[in-house]
Amino acid sequence: MRKLWLVLIPMLAVACDQAPVAPSSQQVAVAPAFDWMNNPDVGNLKVYRYEDAMAACWTDPTNGLRACHATVPLGGGGEPDCGLQSPGDPGAWQEVLVDDEAFRTISNAAGEVWITIRDTGAPGECFGQALVAEGTGRMRYNDNDSYGAGAHNANTWGFTATGSLLRPGGETLGYNGHARYRWNAPQEFAPVSVLVNLH
Repeated sequence: MRKLWLVLIPMLAVACDQAPVAPSSQQVAVAPAFDWMNNPDVGNLKVYRYEDAMAACWTDPTNGLRACHATVPLGGGGEPDCGLQSPGDPGAWQEVLVDDEAFRTISNAAGEVWITIRDTGAPGECFGQALVAEGTGRMRYNDNDSYGAGAHNANTWGFTATGSLLRPGGETLGYNGHARYRWNAPQEFAPVSVLVNLH
């Protein structure tokens, strides 16, 4: 720890002695709140940006908890005790064509979502299962090949999400979860890691 402070002190001294500098494009690209809709255009037809709905659910096999994340009402809005009843703000999407021959497209999306956690092992009012917690959070989606793995044999995609949720009784819980998948042609699809964590 002492060595770390010795490194930081000269850096702070140099930083305070210089005028503020605008962040580089590389710095912006790794910022936690990066929004693809605000990303500078690269001037070609290989980058597509738009806003659209987001929805994804996954079940953690270790605890039976199912997490659903959406900007639209799930089940057609017919679950008054579980989820949104009217659409929320859409997420920001970006697709980048990186291989013209195989039409390999990298996709990313991020946005605020309504998160619902259900217990698949307990009956209840939420899609027939017990509601554990719900509230708002953020979800991010990444896919390294949106149109398959025929030419690249390494199609992986997944979601990460965080949020601050409320139990039906009013207790506040933190949430983090992820679901990651892989399809290696000609092998079958396989989940790599699935997590629903309340704390």
